[in-house]
Amino acid sequence: MLYCPPAQIDHSLLHYQGQLNGGDVESTSPSAIEGAMQTEVQIGKTVYPLRSALHEYAGVDTYWLEGFWPFVVGTGKTVESAKDNFQFQLHSLFQDLQSTPDFDRTEQKQKTWDLLSTLIDVTKYDQLRFLTAPELGRVFKDCPPRSRMIKWATGRREIIDIADAHPDFGKIALGKWFEAIVKREYLTGTFLEIEHITPVANPQFTAEERQQFWSSLSSD
Repeated sequence: MLYCPPAQIDHSLLHYQGQLNGGDVESTSPSAIEGAMQTEVQIGKTVYPLRSALHEYAGVDTYWLEGFWPFVVGTGKTVESAKDNFQFQLHSLFQDLQSTPDFDRTEQKQKTWDLLSTLIDVTKYDQLRFLTAPELGRVFKDCPPRSRMIKWATGRREIIDIADAHPDFGKIALGKWFEAIVKREYLTGTFLEIEHITPVANPQFTAEERQQFWSSLSSD
């Protein structure tokens, strides 16, 4: 599953609409205090790297980053809640637009995406993304000094350092099956980490899957 799923948002709540529709939107920001330079926006484990360092600005009940005014502006009763609102709006807006194919974007959405892409490094964002999903595997052999080769149910083999796996990885005996929650790079599928692991006594395969798996073992 994707770590960062598309969010369902109400575009009528976003500040950028009036600007992109040609409406009357205030072109200058309200009175605010200039804060520190920011190189990224982090929401939980999701990181949005910025193309360049941007100043943050905070008013009595508003918060935004340089360049995002007026299409993403956080509001709240306090600066902290306004910052949270800014992050929520940015996260929802980015996920909604990125998950929409180019041919499905309205003219307004495409203009917004083009503008957002000048502020957020989309290529670097993709490089930082990861997938977390359950995978079925078998400890194929030990690889001293501290690695083990895994034969996944798909037939793929990987050598995994015990430092990159849940401590219970060491409890799985040679030749035994397990189900693991595996974290991988989104673009390449490169292994990153085993977050959780559970022994499996009798993995359920179809007859065809079982034949394919054992055939792959015989070729090693």
